[in-house]
Amino acid sequence: MTGFNTHIGTMDTAARRVDDVNLEIDRLLGTVRDSVSQLGGSVWRGAAQARFTQIMTEWQQQSAKLNNALAGISETMRTNSSSFDAADQDSAALITRAGGTGPLNL
Repeated sequence: MTGFNTHIGTMDTAARRVDDVNLEIDRLLGTVRDSVSQLGGSVWRGAAQARFTQIMTEWQQQSAKLNNALAGISETMRTNSSSFDAADQDSAALITRAGGTGPLNL
């Protein structure tokens, strides 16, 4: 991947931001779920109640998928940050061992 450039701090900050957004979305979805669930039992009966329950179950499953996807993105960013840092340190050590701290005597 030619021209790829990143900073470890930026990757870590982005991972934390994804975590923060994930928590905020989870809180918002929980608020909506709680509000709608309270209405479900008192507003709908019969087939409408059954359909409401089905939709809420599907909605909760999709919410869990979103939560898991965001958690996975955050974890991948952290893993990549660690890998990038390790590779960067390894490269620096190799350059130093090859005479990168002084003139290259050929």
